[in-house]
Amino acid sequence: MRIYKKAAAAALALALAASSAPGARAYSLPYTDVDQSHWAYEDILYVSQWDILGGRTETGFCPDEPLTRAEYVETLAGLAHAGLDRYPGSEFTDVEETAPYAAAANWAFRQGVVDGVGEGKFDPEGAITREQMAAMSHRFYKVMGIHYGGEIDEVPYTDKEQIHDWALDAVRAMYTSGIMKGRETGAFDPQANVTRAETAAIARRIYLDVEDY
Repeated sequence: MRIYKKAAAAALALALAASSAPGARAYSLPYTDVDQSHWAYEDILYVSQWDILGGRTETGFCPDEPLTRAEYVETLAGLAHAGLDRYPGSEFTDVEETAPYAAAANWAFRQGVVDGVGEGKFDPEGAITREQMAAMSHRFYKVMGIHYGGEIDEVPYTDKEQIHDWALDAVRAMYTSGIMKGRETGAFDPQANVTRAETAAIARRIYLDVEDY
């Protein structure tokens, strides 16, 4: 897996280098709010180029804004190459059948990637938290049949007691695999929102695992 990841990363680097050569048509981000100095520039470039995660507008990626739960199920459905035309209707009372993310939410529910927030609701416009993203990602790996991560009794995060029981296994797997990383302070910050830039980095790592498998 690691060899493939290095090869994939190298291939992308070569592609980008070739596209920036004299006379070539370079791929460039269409977003005016992300420049090369941004810490997640390469991740955003990657997910944008491969249509993994798009912007909120034609010219705005909104890297520092919180990602919504709807946006993440759309991202995971895209990573799974799910045939969303097979998931009509709505499994949740707060998701309109005509919503652009309805099919992705249906896919995620029927595949066991999400189970909603209770009372038949999904909270599609709610900002996704770090532990929610860990849980969804962990279930996604299981659904895809991808083995990842390693065994560990406890995560080394200073705030591990704040992680809900339903997310503990997922956070352990995210930690051992390197898919999601903690803060520089040593905390996981489980209830914090995930930004769109952070999601770009995470989605890029998941994409490489999916393509490798």
